[in-house]
Amino acid sequence: MDEAEKALNTARSLNPNADWLWRYLAGLHRKRKNLEKEIEAMETLCGLGVATWHDLNQLGIACHNNRDLAKAVEYYRRSAAIKPDTAPWFNMGLVFNDSEVSQDIDATDAYRRALALKPDYERAKEQLETTKRKLVLLAREARTAATGLVKSDEFFRFYVNPFESLDIGQDATVENLDVTAIHHAKAKLVAEIRLDGKVNRLDNYPLDESRALGSVDELDDEAKRRFHWAVFQNKRLLRFLTRGDIDHFLYSDEYFPRATLNLLDKEPEFRAFLSRPFARQYNFVLTRAIKEAEEGRLPVVEALFDGRRWVEPEDDDICFGGAFKHIGELVEVIRSKTKDGCAHMQDQETKAALLAEPREAARMLAVSPRKLWAMTFEEQPGLPYIRCGRLVRYPIADLQRWIESQRKGGKV
Repeated sequence: MDEAEKALNTARSLNPNADWLWRYLAGLHRKRKNLEKEIEAMETLCGLGVATWHDLNQLGIACHNNRDLAKAVEYYRRSAAIKPDTAPWFNMGLVFNDSEVSQDIDATDAYRRALALKPDYERAKEQLETTKRKLVLLAREARTAATGLVKSDEFFRFYVNPFESLDIGQDATVENLDVTAIHHAKAKLVAEIRLDGKVNRLDNYPLDESRALGSVDELDDEAKRRFHWAVFQNKRLLRFLTRGDIDHFLYSDEYFPRATLNLLDKEPEFRAFLSRPFARQYNFVLTRAIKEAEEGRLPVVEALFDGRRWVEPEDDDICFGGAFKHIGELVEVIRSKTKDGCAHMQDQETKAALLAEPREAARMLAVSPRKLWAMTFEEQPGLPYIRCGRLVRYPIADLQRWIESQRKGGKV
């Protein structure tokens, strides 16, 4: 292999942009189990713009083995985007199942996407069944734990879907929406709000007219119209964004958001559109569940951590802002109580003792050990003490009486 590497290095000096060269180098480093060199060669190939879906999948495997799990997922996604194949989806599922990632609901989506391409893919079936078993139990517990978590007057805080507010039929299509029908539905919505300030189909939520109209006006933008429609079609996603319902995060054989996942992969603009309201609602629900953990809300927290968190990387801080703040406050409370508890225990131990060593007596009198010695043997009258053999000890009760006798002025 040393001779082969020399030959490849010679070829690299002659033609560093040859794609075959970097594939051979990557293969050579793979045989030597040198992951860092393999990744370096494959990333050079990517930089040349000639990486195939297979190259990207292989690079994902190398990153996974090198424990760079975020990069592994990125390369698997890029591989699947070039060519729909079972390998990158299956491998992505393995990363999501990894204990360092632990996004099992994302893993099931990846396995199901592999099975959509090859229904008899046995390894994907096995991994899906294994992952499902714990998620089905969690879904049952989390659904019960989430009861009453978000109150009705807290609905629609971060997102209003114009198709839901206009009561557009589920059987319509976004391409064939009648403009006249939209204007008619818009007028009906405004009349309903002005009549009693509430919208019946939005769980009688008191929707502000300007906010309702602002949402409807977004239908004039072709991209936003499609994105609102995609959310409207995915009822579990819609109910999470509008009402804080957590079913979107729970496993169910009946719920596989394949169309939404495909849109997220094909159009980065959709994720950008979704990200901010999703992140804010996620933060709200997660923070509430953590604050009410003692009321049995922990399964909700676990479900939220399992995946389908469809936000931009820069909005991750929004997702966890409230949780971090609350946990930080809890840590400070625990630290304060621990400090107070330690001080109390120390005082109790001191009170429980009959005699104090010189260092402890000095601490009680807030003086140095040298000053304590002078107060005991050089000043008159000296501090009361006793000898235990060659050791000097101070009776606690006598020290307390001595302190009282030294009080000057003031009232207690």
